[in-house]
Amino acid sequence: MSTSITQDSDGVTIYEDEPSMLLLLLLTITTNFQNVASSMTMKHTT
Repeated sequence: MSTSITQDSDGVTIYEDEPSMLLLLLLTITTNFQNVASSMTMKHTT
């Protein structure tokens, strides 16, 4: 499995491979979890 690494103009390292997709998926899950946690907190507060 090969990973091509490129840098954009801002100097941010971009991994053009599946791990970046996994990272995006993880970010989505984390965001959804935070939304669920905040709504649960709202219910506990009221």
